[in-house]
Amino acid sequence: MATPRTGKPYIWATWLAKLLGGDRCLWAAWVKAHNKYEKYEEMASDLARWNREHTKLMAARQRELEEAGWTVTVESDNDFKLEGQTAVVAGKPDIVATIPGQILVVDGKTGRERDSDIFQVLLYLMAIPKSRPDLVGDLTGEVYYKSGATVTLTPSELAAEMPRIVEMIKTISGDTPPVKVPTREECRRCNIGLKDCPERVREQRPIAVGEF
Repeated sequence: MATPRTGKPYIWATWLAKLLGGDRCLWAAWVKAHNKYEKYEEMASDLARWNREHTKLMAARQRELEEAGWTVTVESDNDFKLEGQTAVVAGKPDIVATIPGQILVVDGKTGRERDSDIFQVLLYLMAIPKSRPDLVGDLTGEVYYKSGATVTLTPSELAAEMPRIVEMIKTISGDTPPVKVPTREECRRCNIGLKDCPERVREQRPIAVGEF
């Protein structure tokens, strides 16, 4: 069962991005931010495949950037924890690349394009100037897809979305849990188990009827 965390609520940027991009169950993010809980992985095999594909995708983008003269740091070297008045927001951009006068933040995606992809990179654009004051230059974000498509983002797009981002952080870090909104797709991607969420929508399995 979930047990309360000590200190401020702890929110991952990926959770915020999914909610800002259209996910509806704010309750799940609230529980994760406020509690330690036993993780349940319904999609474990999918996650392992995603990790392999994502690692391959980011290795290719890293090579491209380094061949073009960029200095590249990856994943754990880029992690951040921003402590605000109400919460700690954490994240780990896939790539932070620099050349004199320029900073590029890249997040790789192996699936179809989603609005949450945009918000995830915008959150990284918010975090990098605060967490890496040693980096100086024009800041750009990039969503890099397996298909080869890219989306480029700038601080001006971040500025336009900041009110929504701040409001979402306040909602998830608030004292009152939001209402649960279980749906098949969101529950399938959620690692909160039935012990903490009996309303979780379970995976459907074929029913043998013997009629066809």
